[in-house]
Amino acid sequence: MSFTLGIDGGASAAKWALLGDDGKFIEGTSNAIDGHVYREESQARLEKLLQEIATKAGDGEVRAVYAGITGIGNRPESAEAVKSIFKKYFPKAKIEIVIDMVLGYRSHFDIGEGIFLYAGTGSIAIHINQSGEIIRAGGWGYLLGDEGAGYWMGREAIRRVVSALD
Repeated sequence: MSFTLGIDGGASAAKWALLGDDGKFIEGTSNAIDGHVYREESQARLEKLLQEIATKAGDGEVRAVYAGITGIGNRPESAEAVKSIFKKYFPKAKIEIVIDMVLGYRSHFDIGEGIFLYAGTGSIAIHINQSGEIIRAGGWGYLLGDEGAGYWMGREAIRRVVSALD
């Protein structure tokens, strides 16, 4: 049996699903993952997830992967580094790695329509134009921005309190 694998890999959790060519459906939720595989701990978390999924697939072969992973960014080398790790576990699979927010966009809009705005732990807005180009604003992380997101609001509240104390 062969499977198609979908992953929503975020900073809170990684949700995944395997769909077999016979209609069999296996899903799971695992620890958070990110695209920062230049860090040992990020690579180890990704490898643990992929080993878990490979085990759940059993004798089945994963033939296609579509994964949205936080921290991939706009740099193709980030996606390629993550893709090379996927290839160790699913060597025959066609693999596409995108930023996690593309999954949100595609679940709400057709390509070329709308702007997907996310404000949770971080903040980002994206649009995918008719040629498939991802146009983004924000999503640069708590050190560089993420205005309006949870971390930013907490930091701003603390800044205002300590400023008032001064």
